[in-house]
Amino acid sequence: MKKMILCTALLLLFILTDAQNIETAKKMFYYQKYITASSLLQQTIVNNPNDAPAYFWQVLVLNQMNNMTEAKKLMSNVPSGIINNPYIKIAHGFIALESKDTIAAKQYFNEAIGNERKKDPLVLMAVAEANAASANGDNLYAIGLLEEVLKKDKKNTEALVEEGDLYRKLLDGSNSFSAYNTATEIDKNDALAYYKLGKIFQSQDNRDMYLMYFNKAIEHDPQFAPAYYQLFYAFYQVSNKIAKEYLDQFIANSEKSTENDYLKIDMYYLLKNYSEAIKIGNQIIASDGNKTKPRIYKLLAYCYDQQNDLLNADVQIRKYFSADTDPTHYATQDYDLMGKILESKNKMDEAAVWYQKAYLNEKDLVKKLNYTVKLAAFYKKQKDFVNQSYWLKEFYTLKQNPNNIDLFNWGIAEFNAKDYKTADSVFAIYEAKYPEQPFGYYWRARSNASIDTAMETGVAVPHYENLIQVASKDINNATNKKWVIQAYGYIAAFKANKEKAYDSSLAYYDKILTLDSANADALKYKEVLEKLVHTHQQSGNKLPEDNKQTLADKKEEKKQ
Repeated sequence: MKKMILCTALLLLFILTDAQNIETAKKMFYYQKYITASSLLQQTIVNNPNDAPAYFWQVLVLNQMNNMTEAKKLMSNVPSGIINNPYIKIAHGFIALESKDTIAAKQYFNEAIGNERKKDPLVLMAVAEANAASANGDNLYAIGLLEEVLKKDKKNTEALVEEGDLYRKLLDGSNSFSAYNTATEIDKNDALAYYKLGKIFQSQDNRDMYLMYFNKAIEHDPQFAPAYYQLFYAFYQVSNKIAKEYLDQFIANSEKSTENDYLKIDMYYLLKNYSEAIKIGNQIIASDGNKTKPRIYKLLAYCYDQQNDLLNADVQIRKYFSADTDPTHYATQDYDLMGKILESKNKMDEAAVWYQKAYLNEKDLVKKLNYTVKLAAFYKKQKDFVNQSYWLKEFYTLKQNPNNIDLFNWGIAEFNAKDYKTADSVFAIYEAKYPEQPFGYYWRARSNASIDTAMETGVAVPHYENLIQVASKDINNATNKKWVIQAYGYIAAFKANKEKAYDSSLAYYDKILTLDSANADALKYKEVLEKLVHTHQQSGNKLPEDNKQTLADKKEEKKQ
């Protein structure tokens, strides 16, 4: 008799312990401590293989751990005595939802609920939970089940929070808020409900409100890790000091995991504590080996780069590209770093390819413009003016409100690339947009002079004449004065060499000397021309320009 009493007492103890384990596991599930929850549920199943609710919750937990393979394996080994248990059917229904077999899932759920008038509220809640936890769940169906539960128990905060989750999936913020808020009114210490309220306002980018609710969550439960994470994230790019404090609290109150170590590296990188970030990164690699996530190599590469250790940065970024071969995962900074490394090795052609990849990958217009500037400077450094002009043109085209300097830089690059026709076209735009400035006229004149190097066509002359007209308005300006003198000199040379109009040429040299009486070139060429004119006059020969006039007069006489 005593043995029977002892056995019964031990059985009750095991049942109570298992029930406590499941409740604790559920709390861990909501607190996102999935490793702890799984461990508790696994122990429960070992202690009592017939504990059907433990199987159901273990399946949900394994799904959050991205391990549905293990969940399916677990359900294939369910003891025959409980295969028809409602929780086992709900677990199978959840797996069917994750496989997008909604018809099979609904059948499992209906079988679990049964046709009895008095439906088990715990079973109804489990079905609702399964639908809420799956992206393929029937949210309205689940809400209907929870309404049945709440009709019988209006103060069921678990059901209210679950209902809030389902409304959030439906993007119904109003009903979601009402459900969560009611839960907090019933239980003022419900940290989960406060946290969920914060998530609503976070999705609306209402910073003041979501910060208030996340802080309320940790106020009522200082061990509620998910709220610390959201607060860390909220301050990540606002205040390094505050963000680190929340990250430390998050790590202290959450399970030890590689993901947390990644967060530490992120934080130390942000705090510019690169040595500590590298230390943690290398510990992860040593611990995880071949299972190391590719991202860790990238984080290390960034840290080494900040320490100006491009040798190690090169090793780590190459490991990253080898470990993750999907280009859609690459960030612009990844390409940029590779370009920087290759440039440091003087592998300019390869570096250019990676910088251009960074440019193509960048979606932000401002950052994209920065890359055109970077590439233009990169090519200018190498005196590759053809490519420099390409990227300055790209900059000018992309910029929403380009200015005269942007246009000027592009035109000069085209000139330096010896593409004088394009340079002339660019400075024609400059001339039209900024007619009061002499730059467009000057560089059009220079571009056309470079096209007509033998002064055969005189295409530069009209541009030099326009330059004189504009620049002479402020002749006291040193640059303007210099350019006017150049213009006079060019026209004088054209008049003398091409048109043989020596008197006209001499007149332009006199204009130069009016501005600069000691101008050596003007003095020299004026002397040459004067001697030439004098020689012609002494010989009795007419000057070429006089002959032109005589021929013109004769043509006019014939017409008459």
